[in-house]
Amino acid sequence: MEKTDPVIEFGQKLKELRKQKNLSQQDVASLLGYTPSHGQKLLSKWENGRSTPTIWQLKQLCLIYETSADYLLGLENYAYKEKIQKIVQEFIDIPVDYQKYALQLLSQLLEKDEVENM
Repeated sequence: MEKTDPVIEFGQKLKELRKQKNLSQQDVASLLGYTPSHGQKLLSKWENGRSTPTIWQLKQLCLIYETSADYLLGLENYAYKEKIQKIVQEFIDIPVDYQKYALQLLSQLLEKDEVENM
C-alpha cells in the first residue's frame, strides 16, 4: 500500500472542503482577513502541498469549513460535521423513551466530567 504525503492529503482536503462550500480561494482569503490576491496565492500553496498554514490559520480554516483539525490532519476518517449528522440521525431514529434515557445518561456523564476536571 502506497503512502501519500500528508501535506498533499491536507491540501486535497482543503480544496475539497472549499468546493463543497462553493467558495473560491478569494472568498476564503477574505474570510481569513487577507487581500484576495495574497490570499489566493496562499490558499493555492496550501491546496497544492507547497506550504502549510499556521496554527491560527488552521483554526480559522476549521471554523470556515465546519470541520475538525483532526480531519484536516488525517487523524480521523471523515469530517466532523458528517460524524455529528450521523449521530443525530441515529438518535432521531430511536424511540422517544430511549432518547430521554440517552439524554439523562449523557447529562450524568457531563456532570461527572465537570466534577472530575475541577
